[in-house]
Amino acid sequence: IDPKRQDESYGRFAWIYDPDGNKIELWQPLT
Repeated sequence: IDPKRQDESYGRFAWIYDPDGNKIELWQPLT
C-alpha cells in the first residue's frame, strides 16, 4: 500500500500495488 493519500474536491484517492508490482489507483467519490 502506498502511504500517500490525496483529497480533491471531487473525491479521495489512494494507491495500492498488485503482486506483480502494478500500481492500482483507488477512488472514493465524495458523498
